[in-house]
Amino acid sequence: MTVVGEIAHHTADIIAFAWGFVTYIPWFVISGAGYKLSMNKRLKSREIKPAVRRAVENTVLIHNFDQQHDTLVDAFRAATARFGSRMAIGRRQLLSEDDELQPNGRTFKKNTYGDYQFKTFSEMETLVNNTAAGFASLGLKKGDKIALYMETRSEWMIAAHAAFRAGLTVVTVYASLGEDRVIEAIEESEAKALVSSNALLSKCVKPVADAMQGQLVHIINCKDENNKPCQVDASITITAFGAISQTDASTFEAPEVSGDDLAVIMYTSGTTGKAKGVMILHKNICAAIGGLTSRLKLSGISFDDDVYIGYLPCAHVLELAAENTVLLNGSRIGYSSPLTLSDKSAKIKTGTMGDARALRPTLMAAVPEILERIRKNVDQVLKQGSAVKQAVFKYAYNYKLDQVQNGGDSPVLNRLIFKKTRDLLGGRLKAMIAGGAPVEAKTQQFMSICMSCPLVIGYGLTETCAAGAVQDAYDISSGRVGPPLGCTEIRLIDWEEGNYTINNEPPQGEVLIGGPAITAGYFKMPEKTAEDYCEIDGLRYFKTGDIGEWDSDGALKIIDRNKMRHGEYVALGKVEAALKTSGAVANIVVYGSGAILMPIAIACPVEKVLLDWAKELGVEGDLVEICKDDKINKKMMEELQATAKAATLSKLEIPNKVHIDGNFDAGWLPDTGLVTDAFKVP
Repeated sequence: MTVVGEIAHHTADIIAFAWGFVTYIPWFVISGAGYKLSMNKRLKSREIKPAVRRAVENTVLIHNFDQQHDTLVDAFRAATARFGSRMAIGRRQLLSEDDELQPNGRTFKKNTYGDYQFKTFSEMETLVNNTAAGFASLGLKKGDKIALYMETRSEWMIAAHAAFRAGLTVVTVYASLGEDRVIEAIEESEAKALVSSNALLSKCVKPVADAMQGQLVHIINCKDENNKPCQVDASITITAFGAISQTDASTFEAPEVSGDDLAVIMYTSGTTGKAKGVMILHKNICAAIGGLTSRLKLSGISFDDDVYIGYLPCAHVLELAAENTVLLNGSRIGYSSPLTLSDKSAKIKTGTMGDARALRPTLMAAVPEILERIRKNVDQVLKQGSAVKQAVFKYAYNYKLDQVQNGGDSPVLNRLIFKKTRDLLGGRLKAMIAGGAPVEAKTQQFMSICMSCPLVIGYGLTETCAAGAVQDAYDISSGRVGPPLGCTEIRLIDWEEGNYTINNEPPQGEVLIGGPAITAGYFKMPEKTAEDYCEIDGLRYFKTGDIGEWDSDGALKIIDRNKMRHGEYVALGKVEAALKTSGAVANIVVYGSGAILMPIAIACPVEKVLLDWAKELGVEGDLVEICKDDKINKKMMEELQATAKAATLSKLEIPNKVHIDGNFDAGWLPDTGLVTDAFKVP
């Protein structure tokens, strides 16, 4: 840094300190910072037994929603009775679809949208009841399965609640899946009806209808925003969802639905092996919603004037639980998609507003991939500014980070600097919740600082109905997943093979999640159900395969895992054994952590192979220098990928980064403690 730069930097420090000193006391009093700091430092869970903990704020496990409802049918009826005139669900109208020339010379379709248009709870109740009557008029009866193969939109939620009211079981199918996976889900679940959109049906309805002939009785389509007709074979009978939702329900008698009835068969993403259908009972999801409600209210969310933006797949358990949580508590949902979320999203016409700025939500859920997109949008905006503006932002970011990590904030910088980044998502966010995969600590910090709202991390699985552990909005730490929800009990058990035991300090072990939110098991897979679920002291648990530890304040931290991403098993020992077969590797360790999305590897190379590569690639230097060369690292990565492919490892099992250890003086020898006597990594 130049002398001028150092002077400028120190001057900025002095100004920031002086301004912070003057404004701190008024801000501390007005913002309630004292209460927030005390909440951050409080004990967050209580120990029931050694390494077994429950939430502090709940004396007993939460078994239902609002202390009384154990079915989504009753919960939604109660919500409509209580919030009838409030806005419930809405979407934007497509105004135009235009060709837009890109800087690279290519042309893409870009959309312009109008304002959000909402339906009230009373209007939604009418649609749900009419649609339930419509399903019944098609001959569907209690216990039958209905598949929802549709993008996230208001019709998805209407169809789901109509199915629940008619006593049907919803089978979720990701909109991104191809016809083979759709057929597989419908066939295995024995679904009698399929609800989808025009765009998706136009692509797959013929093979689906042919394959499911005799089983799939009804195919129901929803109009797309562009009102394009559904392009299907004339021999296939399609029923319009619009007609179903206008059925006369005056004579419709909804069947009795209990908490023990099957609400959803939710198929996991199934990126490795066959997808598993998780059986979610009504009482499971109501318990999960009850637990999420309790934690959000503890975080200061009242739901009275809150707005949630729904854009993640409704076929994902996080989105299903989140949308029902806010809806049943009286908040409105505005529907979106990853392609229209922000002004910079792929389908938004330049100069027009993305959904977030149009809706101005106060709550949203996110997965790491979406957080990275948002982060790139921020970076893109920064790069459009001058070098001075970028330097000012960097200084402001680091200053606020220091303040936040010490329990403070920077209201002046929030208004002067971070208002623009906050406005990317509407400018009103109170909290964001992230789950579905590990979130890096730096990403969590970046989002919390730039959006001026807490990004809380949640930990749950489809098998636990998204319930597990969730941070509250007062927790300023990063890299943790918070205390158990009020509907769950989390137990650590010894995993001696990995030297994780509850007698360690702090207690460590495999994470088991128990409680009323734990699902009934896998559809038509009793052996797998028996393997992954268990009962301890009369409480049902799911074995996550993840390794956790309890922090001193009762928050859970995921420190290792056999599951790396999307709930798919990654046996690290198996991966190591496969990669060690490479002729370029003397030894290798594959590492997975809750802080990273994919495995990484540290390789001890075969010296001769490395020297041959260096000669071939024109790399000079000693062995340590050669190991640091980008061309050598690329070559090693290619070698490991080829070895992994030959060993039939899946994409999720292959490390996405490798570090080559060139420190041959130390070596990976037993006397160094780096390996055992059998030359295995401890």
